[in-house]
Amino acid sequence: MRQFTGFILVGMWLLIGCNMVEPSNPFDPTTELSLQQKSIVIGRLLPPAGLTVANLSSARVRLSSTDSGIETLTIAPDSEGAFKFEPVLPGFYHLNVDQTGLFASPRFFEVPIGSRVLIGDVPLEPTLGRVSGRVILSGRGYAMGALVAADDPAYRTAVGQDGRFTLTVPSGEREITIAFPGYETQTITRLAVEARKEVQLPGRVVLTAYKGAIMGQAALRQFATLSRLQRIVVELEENDAGGPPLPDGGYDSTTGDAMVVRDAALLPITDAQLSFPPPLTSIGVPVEDRQFRIERLEPGRYTLRFIADGYDSQRRPVYVNAEKTSTVGRVELSHSSTGPEAVSLEGRIISGDFGIPGIVVDAVFDPGPVNLRRTQVLLFGRAITDIDGNFSIPAARGEYYRIRVKFPDGDEKEDVDFGPVRYVDPVGFINNDGEPPNIEVRARDLGGGGDNPEGG
Repeated sequence: MRQFTGFILVGMWLLIGCNMVEPSNPFDPTTELSLQQKSIVIGRLLPPAGLTVANLSSARVRLSSTDSGIETLTIAPDSEGAFKFEPVLPGFYHLNVDQTGLFASPRFFEVPIGSRVLIGDVPLEPTLGRVSGRVILSGRGYAMGALVAADDPAYRTAVGQDGRFTLTVPSGEREITIAFPGYETQTITRLAVEARKEVQLPGRVVLTAYKGAIMGQAALRQFATLSRLQRIVVELEENDAGGPPLPDGGYDSTTGDAMVVRDAALLPITDAQLSFPPPLTSIGVPVEDRQFRIERLEPGRYTLRFIADGYDSQRRPVYVNAEKTSTVGRVELSHSSTGPEAVSLEGRIISGDFGIPGIVVDAVFDPGPVNLRRTQVLLFGRAITDIDGNFSIPAARGEYYRIRVKFPDGDEKEDVDFGPVRYVDPVGFINNDGEPPNIEVRARDLGGGGDNPEGG
């Protein structure tokens, strides 16, 4: 009996002693958490349509425990978008993804002791905002059809007829580019876009055209001299406005070097960087050709107008392409005296009350002021007086002429130099005193001296 009681006491002591030892089995849920067998959580980020895993290089995956005291784990996905948390203590967790412009629905799950938890694919969706604005082409009008794109190539749109656009983009710091053929691309950087909100670009985005040029030669078909070539004026008319006029009644333009035509008005080409290189006869360029080059023009349709006093004007259409030079070739102006716009230079050579028939009358171009009269006299036209002393020579408006008659040396009549005369509508040709060229010939002063009283 005493022996049996001893065994009972020893068993009770052993049982009580065992209960005082902490559990140490890593797979025992009652074991201290830090000693339990760790687990692994595996998954993969799935980018939205239009994006690749390369767009997820800045993504971060967070694994947070619902139990206090367990540190939140944060890792970046690999080049395939896969992520792996190891080691992970057992417990309840939720998984979130941080990526600018994208979001993933949180995942809630339990991580058992010593397990391998497969999350699978975690799809990402864009958190979208909107960017809106207005785009115009410098000097032309609304940039209808211009391409507006985000740094994410999946998001793009086109500018409408009124120059406006609205682009849906992922939220975050975005870069917006606006492009139109023949114009410099505009880039708006570091644009903060919030989810489900719209960002309005301040002001108008102005696209500046790559400039083009026009070159050619202007010449006079008749009576061409170097000094007369300097009278040629070239004007530029823009035919294509490129879009509806802006509300302010004009077209925006770049500040500085480009000529902008408003309301299709004619403007001197000097406003568009016109240059006339000097004639270079030594390399075969005819002296009668006045070369010209017009630079810094925006692309579009233009008309060149060539004008010179006394000559019929000409117009030449030309299209200017970006970063190219358009050539109009050689343009010749015909003297108005040879065409339907000719006017009659009429007068009479008389002596006393009678006209002098059979007199050769020369009309020459007036050489200008006295200090310029060293210029060689250029004969314009010649006529012979009729039986009443009348003469008529087809001439041009806008020119100054002198009437000259030279008698033989033995003739007692004095030579005639009358002028300058110019056509005044509706009177006809008159001199500076308003007198028509009805010229009375005086007897020659055989004694010498004395001025010609017929001079204009």
